[in-house]
Amino acid sequence: MRSESPVQSRCPFCPGNEDETPPEVHRLSKAGKENEWRLRVVPNKYPALGQWKINDRQEKPCDEQDLFFTALPGWGAHEVVIETPLHDSHIATRPVEEIRDLLDTYAARIVELSRDQHIKHVLPFKNHGATAGTSQDHPHSQIVAMTVLPAVVRAKLDFSRKHFSRHGSCLICDTIERESSMEERVVEMSDEFIAFCPFASRCPFEVFIAPRSHNHDFALTRDTESLALTLRSVLGRLQSLLGDPPFNLVVHSTPNLVSRSDVESQYHWHIEILPRLTHHAGFEWATGFYINTKPPEEAALALRGVTA
Repeated sequence: MRSESPVQSRCPFCPGNEDETPPEVHRLSKAGKENEWRLRVVPNKYPALGQWKINDRQEKPCDEQDLFFTALPGWGAHEVVIETPLHDSHIATRPVEEIRDLLDTYAARIVELSRDQHIKHVLPFKNHGATAGTSQDHPHSQIVAMTVLPAVVRAKLDFSRKHFSRHGSCLICDTIERESSMEERVVEMSDEFIAFCPFASRCPFEVFIAPRSHNHDFALTRDTESLALTLRSVLGRLQSLLGDPPFNLVVHSTPNLVSRSDVESQYHWHIEILPRLTHHAGFEWATGFYINTKPPEEAALALRGVTA
C-alpha cells in the first residue's frame, strides 16, 4: 500500500500549484478522473534554449559569424516532465506502470519535437539529487531539443560508423553479444534488454541499458513495460547498495537527421545511468580522461548481489 505524500504548498510541481508552471504541452490523466493528472509536461520556466513556434518561420536558427568567432543562437525547446503528483516518490520504488508512463512520454515528446526538421537531436534526461544538478525535490525529468548535434552525439555516431565500416555490424549489438557471453560486467538481462557496467566506465557503478535486438530509435520501442521493469530493478539495486545516490540518467536515441538510412543500421539507442559518487577535478577536465575507483567487474558483481 503506497502512502500519499502531502502536497508541498511552495512546490510548483505539486497538484494545486499548476498555475505556477507554464501551460502544459502533454498530460496523462488518472483513470476515470480527467481533471486529475498523473504526469504533466510543461515548458521549462527557465529554459536553457530559446524557443520558437514550430510553424513560425520568421525566426529561424542562423549562424552569426565574423572573421574569427562563430556563434549560434540557442534555439530549440526545453521541457520539464513532472513524473508524478507525489512529492516524495522515488523512481526505484514506483509501480512499473508509472515508469512505463514516463518512458512512453519520453518517446511521445521525441516524436513531437522531431517533427520540426530544424531540431537535430532530442535528449531526455533525469537529474536525481543536488550533486547531480537537480534544483527541485519533486520528481521530474527534462527534455531538451537542440538545433545542433552535441559533440558527444557526433562522437557516438562517428564510432558507430567506423565500426560498421570495418565489421559490417552495429557497435552496440556487438558489445551486447560480447558482454552477454562474458557475463562478468552484466548486472541483469532479460529476453528484451540488458544492463551492464561498461568496460570503460566513467564513474563507479555506471550502468548501460540497451535493447538486445537492434533498434536505433527509442521512440520505436514497443515493450516499454519490460524496459520499465529493467530500469526500476537497476535503480533499485543502486539504491539498495549505495543508499539512494545522486545520479544522472540519459536516454540516447538516434539524431533527427534528414538522411537516416545509414543511421538506422549503425546506431543503437541506449540509456546511461551515472551515479555521482565522485567529483571530476583538474585532471578529468583537462584531459577528458576519467579516474574510476571501482572497476566495472567489481561494480557489476556488487549490484548482482543485491535485490531491488
